[in-house]
Parts: sequence; C-alpha cells; structure tokens
Amino acid sequence: QQQQQQQQQEFPTGIAADTAASTDAEEEVLLRRTLKELSDNAQMLFAKAAEITETSDLVVEFGGARHATQVITCRTLAVIKRKAELLDEVETRTAEYEAAHAQHDELFQTIVKSEGEAPAPAALCGIRKFISRFVHRGGDPVDADRSDFGAFVRSMLLPYGHGALEHLRKVADESSDWWAKATNQAAADGASKEIIKALIALTVSAGAAKNHPYLLRTEVILLDRIAERVLRDAQELQRKDQSAAENSEKFGRVPPVGQAEKAAETVEASIKQARKEGVKTTEARMVEAAAIAKALRDEDGLRKRMASRAARQAAAAS
Repeated sequence: QQQQQQQQQEFPTGIAADTAASTDAEEEVLLRRTLKELSDNAQMLFAKAAEITETSDLVVEFGGARHATQVITCRTLAVIKRKAELLDEVETRTAEYEAAHAQHDELFQTIVKSEGEAPAPAALCGIRKFISRFVHRGGDPVDADRSDFGAFVRSMLLPYGHGALEHLRKVADESSDWWAKATNQAAADGASKEIIKALIALTVSAGAAKNHPYLLRTEVILLDRIAERVLRDAQELQRKDQSAAENSEKFGRVPPVGQAEKAAETVEASIKQARKEGVKTTEARMVEAAAIAKALRDEDGLRKRMASRAARQAAAAS
C-alpha cells in the first residue's frame, strides 16, 4: 500500500504503469539499436556509457536499483561497454596496420637486402584472423539468445558488416594487393627464392588470398626457376662425370666406380626437393633431369662391369 501511495505521488493516477512500461520499451530499443548499429565507434560508445552510468548512479542513490527499468538500463550499459571495448581494439589495430603499411617501400627494401630474414611488422600479420575474431558467431548479435544475459555479453562480438570491420577489410585488401604486385615484380627481377618466399608469406599474412592473381604469377616464376635449376645442375654433374671419365681413359684406366652413382643420387634428391616445392614430375625439365640420373646410373653399372673384367684379366695375367 505504501509502495502504491509512493508511486501515485511520483506519477499521476493511471499514468505510472504506462510511463514505466514506456521507459522499459525505450531502453529495450536502445539495447537493440546498439547491437544492430554498424556505424558507431569506440569514442561515441564510451561517451554514451559514461552518460548512462552517471544517470544510473543517481537512480541507485535514490533507491531505484532494483526497479525493472534500472535492470534494463544496466543491461544496455553492459552491451554498450562491451561493444566500445571491441571497437577500440579494432580501431587501434587498424591504425597500427595503416601506419605499418605506410612504410611499405622501406620494409620491402629491408626484406630484399636481408635475403628474406628481416621480420615483418606484427601489425601487418594475421589480419584476416584478427578480423574473424571480432565477428559475432552464428549471425548478428541482435538475434542471439539473451536468456543468460551475462554469458551473452561475454561472448558478444560485432556484426559482420560493421563499418569498423569493413574499413579494416578494405585497408587490408589495398595493402595486400600492393604487396602481391611488389612480390611478383621482385620475382620477375630475379630475386632469390628466399626473398620471394618471405614476400609471399608477408603478403598472405597481410590479407591476400593464396590464389591472388599476382601470387599465382609469382609461383609460376618461382617453379620455373626451380625446374631450370634442377636441369642445369643435373647437366653440370653429368658433364663433370664425363670429363673425369675421359681423363681416366686417356691414361688407360677404368673410370672410378661409384662416381656416376653419387651424381645420380644428387640429381634425384634435387628432383625430390623440387616436387616438394610444387614442381610437377611431368614438367619437361624434370623429366629430362630424371633421364640424366638414369643415364648416370647406367654409366656406373657399365663401369662396374668394366672394372670387374679388368680385375679378372689382371688376375689371369698374374
């Protein structure tokens, strides 16, 4: 009865319940609007949180801490604070990413001069994973189950299409595209495999898809170079073996047994490594290198037979 009298004093008769219900509805609208909003930012939300906190403290001071409206206000405040903190992290990382990319020319030269050993700035790395960590799971947060409100707030993330995330995606697209083109140009200019691998890793970590057109072109250049090296090395090993064999024959000796076999093993190891790096076994230069390895093994087999025959002849002569 006292509570009824107090309510009638605070609100004109017949208006108290309607006013409280209206206030609750407004708070619910604010909560849902906060969850759905795509263009707010951390500064805006921190300011709103401070404003609500100040009002809420006054309500508590005058004994309204357990009023239904106050409960909804506290829930709204929790959502605003959580979203402000999330946006603050995203905005900070975006600023760091943009600052790091602004130094792209200097960083590119550092990586090239260090033969790919120079570390990439942490702000550029893993950007797609960073973005995904801030996207709410299972749809937009406004549609999520809020029956356990504490658990909801703790797990709440940003809508996929929030402006802060969209801006970071755009920045990452532009930056990684620059790195993909620079990587391709470095490969075309003859940069070492180590440099190219380091640049590809940075480009992907900075946000580019592994099948980015310029990275695919770079991969073609790299694989072409690997295949060329495998064949060139195989031809050189075969040339050296033939030269050593001819020198032995000049002095009437059988060419050393095992020399060609060892060369064949080296060629086969190069072919195996090239396959691991992505060169197809059917690539023409790989096929030719494999043929050289076989020829070297065949040559070593012939030398073994020649050495055995020479040993038998020497034994018979003695």
